[in-house]
Amino acid sequence: MDAESVLEERIQDLNAKTLSLKEHPKSLEDMANKSTYLQSALSDLKDHSFLADEKLNAQEEEVHGLWAVSRKSSFDLYVLELKMAEVVTEQWVQIQHLEQLLQIAKMRALQAQKQRNMRCTFLKFIDGISGRHLPKLFKALDAYSLGKGPIIRYYVSQALQQLKRFYSAIRRFHPELQAFIKEEMQRNELTAAFVNDELVFFLASAFITFPVLGAWMLLLT
Repeated sequence: MDAESVLEERIQDLNAKTLSLKEHPKSLEDMANKSTYLQSALSDLKDHSFLADEKLNAQEEEVHGLWAVSRKSSFDLYVLELKMAEVVTEQWVQIQHLEQLLQIAKMRALQAQKQRNMRCTFLKFIDGISGRHLPKLFKALDAYSLGKGPIIRYYVSQALQQLKRFYSAIRRFHPELQAFIKEEMQRNELTAAFVNDELVFFLASAFITFPVLGAWMLLLT
């Protein structure tokens, strides 16, 4: 190879290196621009990530708040159900108590009605005796005493007056006799368990009527 060829080859290499050196700054500039772009993109990504984290945290706080409200609502509902159950139970107890009172009132009303009926029956009996039978008895005794001496008439007249006063006392003191009999029966352990208004009424009536009927029958005989 001659010297001219060698020189030409070196000149070409030098030109290639010179061209490469000229293009190298441009490549560096491109790399710098790309690096800047990547840094900007990374910064934007970090910003978006921060905003996303903040939004996520806000949503998590909102979820926690809603959960707390839900738990409070559930607890309030549970407390309300307990109160409603207590109210229903209390109302049921009151209804049962009122029903018991109603039954007691009905029983007392029936007992009072029975007692009134018995009293009316007894008073009708007394009125029948004093209104119809006693006048007949008095007339018979008057007729009987007319044929006797004055002493007999006197005693018969006294007996008739006592009998009239006795029947007046029956109507006036019959309730007091009932109270006395009831009190005496309650004092005795054997009779206390059997005390009731009907029995007391019958006993008081018996104490009054049986002696009178016995005396009447004795007089008739």
